[in-house]
Amino acid sequence: MLKKKHIINIIVTIVLLIPLVALYLFVTQNTRLLNNMVNEMKSLIADYEKIELVETKSVYGKLNGNGNGIDFFGAALIRSDSEEAINELVSNLQEKYETVEYSPQNGNAVVSKYLEHRKLSFNHSFDSSDKSKYYTVYFFTHHKNANYMDPWGH
Repeated sequence: MLKKKHIINIIVTIVLLIPLVALYLFVTQNTRLLNNMVNEMKSLIADYEKIELVETKSVYGKLNGNGNGIDFFGAALIRSDSEEAINELVSNLQEKYETVEYSPQNGNAVVSKYLEHRKLSFNHSFDSSDKSKYYTVYFFTHHKNANYMDPWGH
């Protein structure tokens, strides 16, 4: 009798857990997609000797324009004295994302036409005595597996 009760408890637990796990995966789908994109960008940046990754920031949702949709945006604050290396990095990133650009970084705010509805800023403290050149390399893209039911897309 005890074994039958344990089996019933296990079955009930599994039946209750499956919808909760499915809901969790559904709700976090866009976050996981964005994290994968940012990690891919970080690994590509790490391949360059003349580029130092300082910090990354990212966001997803309806970032610009009207209507509904999910956009993904990732920005990397980098330090480099070689603009040639940055151009090569951007060229390699363009194979992975719809739009990749870079701009000199002066201050903490990430400024981009792709962030009409959101704001991002880096936490790095820029020392005025530091003569290093800082740049922001960023991507803007969509993903075929995005969860368009996400409230951030409206």
